[in-house]
Amino acid sequence: MNTETIVHPRLHHLGITTSNIDAMVNWYRLVVGMDLVHRTDSATAGTDEAAVMKSAWVTNDEANHRLAFVQVPGLSEDPDKARHHRVQHFAFAYNTLDELLGKPIGHFVDPEQLLQARQAGASPLGAEQARLARRVRTGPAV
Repeated sequence: MNTETIVHPRLHHLGITTSNIDAMVNWYRLVVGMDLVHRTDSATAGTDEAAVMKSAWVTNDEANHRLAFVQVPGLSEDPDKARHHRVQHFAFAYNTLDELLGKPIGHFVDPEQLLQARQAGASPLGAEQARLARRVRTGPAV
């Protein structure tokens, strides 16, 4: 641990901008099991000049939120995004591989397909989970 820093705060939450807040909230609720804590469709209400932005907060523990989504009008897909500064990734910690395999994994999960599969009583990631279950257990993250 860095002993030169006076205070060692824990990271509390991450804010993410999006052009589709409903898709973001649905994905994190379905795939990661997060709960919707707060949502407003008028984050800039009362400010006549500002564009109306939607916001939503989700959490998966006792914190009031861990992810905050803000839908910003006018955002669009950037075909050159690989060349721009951005967040490289963030991760969720699991205690065991079995705990991880109990959840759908990865960015490839389509929340609509996941929801349909769950409603039909099927496991949408059965083959992928079986493949990952054969991976060597490396123990807890340090």
